[in-house]
Amino acid sequence: MDDDEFAREAGRHLPRMTSAARRILRDADLAADAVQEALVALWRHDVRPEDPGAWLQRAVTLRSLDLARRRRRLRDHEERARLGRPERSSRDDPAAGLERRDLALSVREALARLRPDHREILALRDVEGLGYEEVAEALGVPVGTVRSRLHRARAALGAELLRRLPELRPGERD
Repeated sequence: MDDDEFAREAGRHLPRMTSAARRILRDADLAADAVQEALVALWRHDVRPEDPGAWLQRAVTLRSLDLARRRRRLRDHEERARLGRPERSSRDDPAAGLERRDLALSVREALARLRPDHREILALRDVEGLGYEEVAEALGVPVGTVRSRLHRARAALGAELLRRLPELRPGERD
């Protein structure tokens, strides 16, 4: 089969082949690859098939199915690899940094709205990490008083944060 004869024969079947490949692959570029591979296979075929249209249709269908299968396997492999190696960090997300800054600002503002004695006890226990006895000694009060003040301070801070950040309420998350 000479070049002109091949071009005429292939050109007649091209729309149907392309349509079949697109239906299977749902991707115009991959469909074009499948059609091209089928045409090259016919070009290299030593013996001209009896029905070149049917031969091309079967060839493009098989190549399209093979491409779809390879694409699905690759996608599955990449998904398994991604789940097994979480290299991505929250530091990679610029929005996460902004969210952290917004949260820190909200916490600072909530702390500023607390009574001074609540701020002081939270700073000693939760920021500086002092033990109950050390906080009691620093403030000159009994350990039981430290515990009760700390409980009230944390409750006040929690209420203030919930007022500022309603998305923290249980049951209202995405």
